Amino acid sequence: MSAFTPKFSFTNGMTSAITRIEPIQPSSPRSPTQRYRWTSKGQRWLLRHADKK
Repeated sequence: MSAFTPKFSFTNGMTSAITRIEPIQPSSPRSPTQRYRWTSKGQRWLLRHADKK
């Protein structure tokens, strides 16, 4: 019997996704007007994956 190891884990996927966005208002994380923007790493990822859809 072999152990099943998925190539993608939810935790790893979320961690890498979180490093691609940043809050616009870091001093008030629970603000109702809080928004997020792409980091430079996220923008590069988006450009690489945009034509794969």
